[in-house]
Amino acid sequence: MTYALEDNQTPTFTNVFVNPTAYRSFVSTGKWPDKTMLVLEIRASTSQGSINRGGAYQADVLAVEAR
Repeated sequence: MTYALEDNQTPTFTNVFVNPTAYRSFVSTGKWPDKTMLVLEIRASTSQGSINRGGAYQADVLAVEAR
């Protein structure tokens, strides 16, 4: 999340991906199974689109991180 931006800086979007089986296990037990991998995708944002009248939406991938 970004709460304060520098001048002329656009916000980024972040998406977190995890294996559905590992997620279901986490929901039921409150603990991630051993060797669970979380993937963070960071995307640029844009507000320039054919039908967009306000706000921002996800654009190009800037980075991918895994842990």
